[in-house]
This record gives sequence, structure tokens and C-alpha cells, in this order.
Amino acid sequence: MLYPIEKKEKRTVRRKCAVRFLFGGKGLRILKYEISSKWAGSTIESFLRGEHGISSRILTQLKKSPTGIMRNGVHARTVDRLCLGDILRLELPEEEAPVLVPSDIPVEVVYEDEDILIFDKPAGMPCHPAKRYQQDTLANVFAAHARKNGEAAVFRPVNRLDRNTTGLVIAAKNPYAASVLGEQVRHHGEMTKEYLAIAQGIFPPALQQGRIEAPIRRLNERSTIRVVASEGEGQYAVTDYRVIAQGSNAAMVAVRLGTGRTHQIRVHFSYIGHPLLGDDLYGGEQSLAQFQMLRCYRIQLRHPVTGRLLSFVKPYEKELWRVAQAAGIALGGLEQGLQDLSFTESTDSLPNLFIESPPFL
Repeated sequence: MLYPIEKKEKRTVRRKCAVRFLFGGKGLRILKYEISSKWAGSTIESFLRGEHGISSRILTQLKKSPTGIMRNGVHARTVDRLCLGDILRLELPEEEAPVLVPSDIPVEVVYEDEDILIFDKPAGMPCHPAKRYQQDTLANVFAAHARKNGEAAVFRPVNRLDRNTTGLVIAAKNPYAASVLGEQVRHHGEMTKEYLAIAQGIFPPALQQGRIEAPIRRLNERSTIRVVASEGEGQYAVTDYRVIAQGSNAAMVAVRLGTGRTHQIRVHFSYIGHPLLGDDLYGGEQSLAQFQMLRCYRIQLRHPVTGRLLSFVKPYEKELWRVAQAAGIALGGLEQGLQDLSFTESTDSLPNLFIESPPFL
């Protein structure tokens, strides 16, 4: 089902309390919390699970170590009760990283701290090794990056992109960060991901902005191809979009996913008769592009430890811009168009904003 959107989408984000933190090196992560009156009298487990979203799996790992959970410098149990002003110290266990062949392919690191790393993934690079791709994946690049920094980190991508989709990919550098960010992904609206795509055809005035709501399923059990399913079948999927610039027979569109199904943007735009340029799997024209013109250009999240709101914006990618120009899409107003999106908050109010604009804007 495709219909225009008239109202702005409201977003809610759960705020996490501030926390002091240290980094022990070689993959060891230490977190410290000072207990407020709100949690005085509560058990350590209640505080960690209720206030900081620490999973039962991580709690089990912490309990196995004599220094995993310390209160005021003394080993503590998860059933012990907290007092006002207590200092709770967690020592996240080191994990043995899987053996991966490091890859020296240059991939830009947009942001990195002790808990997260954000890559700008190029086209042609899978996120994970598979039968056909054992080396030169983003996981291999991460392995080389971690080795260079003397870290024993496991590659935990929070969001994944198709091999030929470019853009921002978040990797959590420890189990706690992965758990918290995973919760943000599952609670739609806490983490937002927006894409730029070049879709074939001319969008009429009534459909310059819209929502595509159609379930998605596999073509068959063995196929990687997805299709829109009949009512009552497949997985629920919703995609919001807005046309940013229209060319002679293709348009630059900004897209926000309400769900995260495999190939969702590609399937939905093919379904409404506007396949992505270069996407031969879903009917895209290949005279101007040899792979789908799709880029994850914006991610907004709460930092898993500090709770700070972070927004990363990188719309420019060389091939995407080349194809847009070749398709006659005027890009002069793109930067303003991205900030005017009704489903995008004003970037002026967001801290830690990273913007890269093409030289001709």
C-alpha cells in the first residue's frame, strides 16, 4: 500500500543516565556508577538491568569473574543491596576475537571511541565473511583496525548493509555496547537510519512524499530474492520517503525505514514501479549504474554508555553523485532538502554532527 504522508512523525528517545567510564586497554572495558537516591535499597541486578539495560548474558559473565562486579572496592553479588553514594565498578570480560584475515583495504572511520566505531562502507564490500567472500569484508577491515590499535575486539555490527550499498555502519566494541544498541534498534525510533537512493521514473506531485506499507517474504526457501507478499503472509514492512530532487527520468529520494527487512528499500521501490538505478536484482536500469544507488547517509543514536545523543550525516558518495548528475538530477538544493525533511529533526539542535558536502554544493 502506498499513500502520501501529511503529518510529521514524532520520535521519542529514552535517555540513559550519565556514567563515569574508563578504558583498561587490550579490549578490557571498565564502567563505574555512583548510586543515586533513586536506586538506594535496590539490588545490584535491579539497578544494572533497570537503569542501564545490562543483559542477563552479560551479568552471568560478570559474576564469573572475582573482579567483575565491585562495590566500593569489594567484590559484590548481584543480590546485594545498594546504598546512596556507593561506587559500583564493572569489569567487562575480554572476549577472544575470532580468527579473521586482516584486510588493509582503506575504509574511512567516521567516528570511534572506547565503545563504538562507525565506518563509511564502500560498495562491493560485504559486512561479514560468507562462502563467496572470505576476505576483504568489513569484518576483515575491522580486524586489521583492531590489531593496529592493540585491541582484541569482536566485530559486532549493529546495522548491516548489502554488499553494494554504501554508507554508515555502526560496530559495537564490547558486549555491553552491543546489548544497549541492539535494544535501540529493536525499539524503533530510538535509533534512526536514513538513506539516499536514486529511483527510476517521475514521481507525480501527489507522491513527492509517501509511505510504502507492504509485507515482504522470500521468493522461495533457497532464494535470496525478496518479494512483496500477499496479505497475511510475510513480515510487516514500512518505508517512508521523500523526493529531494527530480531528474528527467529518475529522482533522488531520502528514505527512512520503519522496519528493517532484508532488501526492504529495494523491494518496496520496485513494488511501486520505481526500482533503484543499477539494481538488476529488482528491475533497475543499468545503463548509468552497475549496482543499486543506495546509501545509508544518516544515523542518530544514544551513546550506549554516556547517553549522549549523536548524529552522523554523510550524504556525499562519489558514484552516487556521478549517477545523479548523469541522470539530470539537480543537486544544488540537496543539502537544504535533507534538512527540510518532515521525518528528520533539525540538525541545528544535534551535538556531534558530522557533515560532508560535495564540493559543488
